[in-house]
Amino acid sequence: MFDERRIRKHGLPGQATVVSATVHSHLSSNDYRRYDFVLDVRPAAGEPFRVEMHESFAILGLRPNEYDVVNVKYDPESHETIFDFAGDPRFDIDAMRARTAELRKETAELKAAHAAGGGMPMFQFPQGAISFGSPTAAAPTADPVAEIERLVALRDSGALTAAEFDAMKAKLIGPT
Repeated sequence: MFDERRIRKHGLPGQATVVSATVHSHLSSNDYRRYDFVLDVRPAAGEPFRVEMHESFAILGLRPNEYDVVNVKYDPESHETIFDFAGDPRFDIDAMRARTAELRKETAELKAAHAAGGGMPMFQFPQGAISFGSPTAAAPTADPVAEIERLVALRDSGALTAAEFDAMKAKLIGPT
């Protein structure tokens, strides 16, 4: 306990790859379970080293798994190592909540931009990138009434939005 505090305060930062993560015992107390970890630690300065450590996690909580790369702090003399999950949204609940709020904000901004654009599709394809049927089917016909009927069919099938239909119809008819 005191070593963990000392390392958290004075330890050096590094990254580690989880080589193995196994349940130490299936017996638990207070909803926590003890796990055995083997980590390959890569210090910012110095030689990499392998360390075995034991840590308790809530049974339903998030914990590192094999092949995860995690931040750690370690004692350079004894190589005693602890996990440093502060700011990692995979394991730090506050960082997870902040990341979720950030993603929700970005989604709301995208939705607002989409709605302000008249409901146009969020992803635009270059003109001619998508064609339906034969190459001549997309070519405008000489008869504007037939072309408008084709646009009505596309609108009714959902291939065109009302705004897209109105814009294409206006191009065919011209200013009125």
